[in-house]
Amino acid sequence: MRQRSDAGGVTGNAPAFRMTVTAFLAESLAESSNDQDR
Repeated sequence: MRQRSDAGGVTGNAPAFRMTVTAFLAESLAESSNDQDR
């Protein structure tokens, strides 16, 4: 994935970036919850 191609590209990719971060955090929280259940 290209990074910092220009300001427009960064702004356009912001939603996808947030979705990726949100999914990553969700997986981390799910994994920590599973570890506590064991």
